[in-house]
Amino acid sequence: MQKILEKSTGFHAFIAEHNKPSYRDKLIQQLNQNISQSELVNLKKWSDFSDFEQIILNLKDKSLIHLINLESLNKQQQQAFFRGLNYHREYLAKNIRRYLILWLPRPLIKDMALQAPDFWAWREQVFDFSLVLETSALQSSWSAIANLNSPEKQQRIKEICDYLAKNPAENLITTDLKKELARLYKMVGDYQQSAKLTEQVIKAYQALGETLKANIASRELAQIWDIQGKREQAFDLLTHTVLPLFKKLENKTQIAVTYGVIADIAQARGELDKALSI
Repeated sequence: MQKILEKSTGFHAFIAEHNKPSYRDKLIQQLNQNISQSELVNLKKWSDFSDFEQIILNLKDKSLIHLINLESLNKQQQQAFFRGLNYHREYLAKNIRRYLILWLPRPLIKDMALQAPDFWAWREQVFDFSLVLETSALQSSWSAIANLNSPEKQQRIKEICDYLAKNPAENLITTDLKKELARLYKMVGDYQQSAKLTEQVIKAYQALGETLKANIASRELAQIWDIQGKREQAFDLLTHTVLPLFKKLENKTQIAVTYGVIADIAQARGELDKALSI
């Protein structure tokens, strides 16, 4: 990428795939050392595409513009951004002096190709800066924690809490551990703590671009709400958010599992015919 930036002239758009924000930031810092006029645009602060265009207009003298944190926006905002890129690509090419780099996780790159096909065709190149993420030795399988007795579950909770206290950075490893911790809290009957932690896990997975994991965590949140007596809230989350997203992802296994959870709640509500039908 550095060689291309040194040799190219005029407007060029690049896609940079990444899966670790801290590593992405180091790469950006390194690239900026050889570019006299560069700017970092954090899309997390700008949810409206017209605001973004105004920023670009104000940065027309910059040689290199980095766009980061599109994954921090919700799905609707992401789709609006892709539409804006597609329809206003000529405006961007006219007002960006030389280089535009979009730093995206893999799921959003796929979304861009589908939702902004004309802008996608303009891309110069896609670079893969993804790292092979190490798994934590502390991570454990679902069956392993489910088979623990109560004292062992409490010990496991302490182990994970101690690890997270020493490793506060949000990444896939720590988020997976928080998901396990939320499940443990549920198993020992601390539903309030489990729900609170699961909500944090959903947001973290969404920020990391882990759409499937975020939706599975949303289903688990609905199950916790059901236990807490928030049955209507749980039913709405499953039917209006979780199930439609699994259908969009065409994940047949998760669709089937979700139908099973919905049927359980329908049965608990006394809607036996609906539960049987589901």
